[in-house]
Amino acid sequence: MTATPPDGEPGSPQTIFSAGEFLDRSDEEDPALAGSVVRPMSISSRPGLGRNGQVVHLGQTSNICLLDLESRVPSDTVHYPLSGRLNCGSSKATNEHKILQKLGAFLLPPRAICDAIVQAFFQWVFPILPILDTAEFMERYEDVKNPPSILLMQAVLLAGTRACKDPRLLDKTGSSAAAARIFYKRATSLFEFNYEDDRIIVTQALMLIGWYWDDPNEPLKDPFDWTRNAISVAYAAGLHRSVAKSQLLESEKRLRTRIWWALFTRDRSIAIFYGRPLGIHLEDSDLDPLVRSDFVEGGSLILTEVQIEFFTQYVRLCETMENIVSYYNRASRSSTKSISGIVYYDLSLTNWLANCPPELRWESSPHDFWSALLNITYCSVLCQLHQFNCFKTFGFPTNQVSGTIDISYEIALYAAKMITELLERFQAEQEMQYCPAFIVYSIYSALSMHVIQTRRSSPQETRRNKQQIDTCMRALRQVSRVIYRVFEAMVGDKTASPTAIATPCVNDVVKQLQTSVYLPSET
Repeated sequence: MTATPPDGEPGSPQTIFSAGEFLDRSDEEDPALAGSVVRPMSISSRPGLGRNGQVVHLGQTSNICLLDLESRVPSDTVHYPLSGRLNCGSSKATNEHKILQKLGAFLLPPRAICDAIVQAFFQWVFPILPILDTAEFMERYEDVKNPPSILLMQAVLLAGTRACKDPRLLDKTGSSAAAARIFYKRATSLFEFNYEDDRIIVTQALMLIGWYWDDPNEPLKDPFDWTRNAISVAYAAGLHRSVAKSQLLESEKRLRTRIWWALFTRDRSIAIFYGRPLGIHLEDSDLDPLVRSDFVEGGSLILTEVQIEFFTQYVRLCETMENIVSYYNRASRSSTKSISGIVYYDLSLTNWLANCPPELRWESSPHDFWSALLNITYCSVLCQLHQFNCFKTFGFPTNQVSGTIDISYEIALYAAKMITELLERFQAEQEMQYCPAFIVYSIYSALSMHVIQTRRSSPQETRRNKQQIDTCMRALRQVSRVIYRVFEAMVGDKTASPTAIATPCVNDVVKQLQTSVYLPSET
């Protein structure tokens, strides 16, 4: 079967392979897959101010904007369409295409598997990262002649795989980690070869690549690094600046706003997860806050009302989280933090909770995934705030502690119990795999408190604490077998190897994900 290149471009025909032609091949094991790769297609242009992803941000100290005399733009313009003037040519050289072909970067699963993953992505990942123009993406997803960016497609498949229960994506242990790693390698290969030059697409893809966290063999490419890369590209694209006076289309303005605030939440959650400095500082941004109209495309909402409220409140919680992260990560000669600071941030969290809409205040009945996810994030931040007050010298509190430290301990323990209760409900509803990577931090926070409480409790209390530890360990194993083994080695079997189960039963999964190319790739 052949397809003509778009826009009348000359070139060899594109080959679409049937599902069985590569049944015995593996892009993980056999890199010689040049014959199975479609001819890349050109990236389609965008309307408005050139292509949204080719718009560059130039601040007031940049001299380049002073030379752009022909545009006659207002003096407060910060978004410039430099495509075609400063673009020094395509980086997609033929030899790079061949390397990417051998790496399997242009391979996609059969249509049925793609459909299942894309559906899971928009149902479970998109409400947390509403960073795509859904109408444009789905229109191109259905168009064989003008498909989505192959980088973005692989990134969507990577993120969506985590939330997809299609049995063809699971290994014999019931894990989708092997499938996720395949999409991770394809997406990162395309990024590292600078295959995509659209800054918006690159930012979107990097944020989705950062959704992958379960690989002990990538110590220098964890979610923190991918998020920082996304922030760098976002700054270059001017996503942090107001679009009110730009010449972008309204749909592009809304998309930029959603991407920036989603990136803001990723930066905060990653910073608290790893205990590292923040990458985004709001004093450098003048972008307007999120409003309901930012979630409208083609006259319709792209999320449900509850999901819109979830994301809006999540952004506000991350604003409070920002202050706590900075407070504890701030370098200083003294490791002691003032009680007044802890009280202040505790009150900030209390105010956030008090202003949270009723529909997002979790109740055990009826259970709602989005309210539960928001509340487990809140409890994790609350637990962290008071944990450090209890254990700032890495010691364990005793029964003789008193005053604010004792109060902090009780608050942290309460938060840990709430986290555990929510984890129990996620497990009962079979929703653990839909949770983002931050759930690992939540589990760690609760586990830490339960382990410490076990060491200082009576035998009767110890039995209850061990039940809570078991709940957390089951949840941890469900979301990450690798991280589970790491924690197990820390608190239990000291001989456990964190890489012992890194690649379980992957052969069948590999075959499923490289048997055909459903969409032509693009250049």
